[in-house]
Amino acid sequence: GHMEFVRRLGGFLMPGGRMGAVGAKPTTVSKYDAWLAVMNSQTPASLWPMQEGSGSTVIATTGTNGTYTGTPSLSGTGPTDALPKCATFNGSTQKFSVPTSFSGSLTTSYTWWAYWDSYATGNKRVLTCPDPYQTGAINGWTICPDGSTGGYLIVQAGKDGMYNARVYSRPTAAAWHHYALVSNRNNTQNPASMTFYVDGSVLSTFTASDNDRQNYAFNGTYIKGFEYGGAYSAGRMAGLAAFNYALTAGQIAAQYAAAL
Repeated sequence: GHMEFVRRLGGFLMPGGRMGAVGAKPTTVSKYDAWLAVMNSQTPASLWPMQEGSGSTVIATTGTNGTYTGTPSLSGTGPTDALPKCATFNGSTQKFSVPTSFSGSLTTSYTWWAYWDSYATGNKRVLTCPDPYQTGAINGWTICPDGSTGGYLIVQAGKDGMYNARVYSRPTAAAWHHYALVSNRNNTQNPASMTFYVDGSVLSTFTASDNDRQNYAFNGTYIKGFEYGGAYSAGRMAGLAAFNYALTAGQIAAQYAAAL
């Protein structure tokens, strides 16, 4: 009787008494899973999709979890169907920080999706890793959409307060964009070459400060976002990743395309 009941349902018994459907279609890969597969194929040192939906933990699919501070919303609309959620920061009390470790690599890359609510000239930051202004044996960079000159994305890299900066035309405000920063050093005697991309296309390559000539290039212990020196920024973020090698233009374009 039991087998007849299963037969009439058009199924079959699997090991353990579970029922399987005859002619069942394979599971469709979600857009998020397809994006994640592309990201993982590039072997990130750390990857934080920022798709949690709730909580205070920046969950790492690769690497180490980070922390949201101030209870930002984690259920807002993300940049694409592949990244349907995001972290939203209110510009007054909310920020995040994630730990990084590059095992002494001289070359690193960083990619992310961000949405900046509106532009001003207050020198507010979207990301800092870890801090190019502090003294000591630390190299770093910072992304500043609200440059004091009215430009977007002053990318700075240096050590002991020495840094270089570039000012770019601002991408559309109140819109999502994909960003990538590549720090590539050939040897310990040369400053790092920094290349910056927006929406899959390269904007500029420049050399970091001449003071940046050590063999611990840009291997800070954290990346922090939407707060710097007590000044908070308003916007959204998703799909943050860090790599211990120089991404190629093709890899960055593939990341951008995979999320669309």
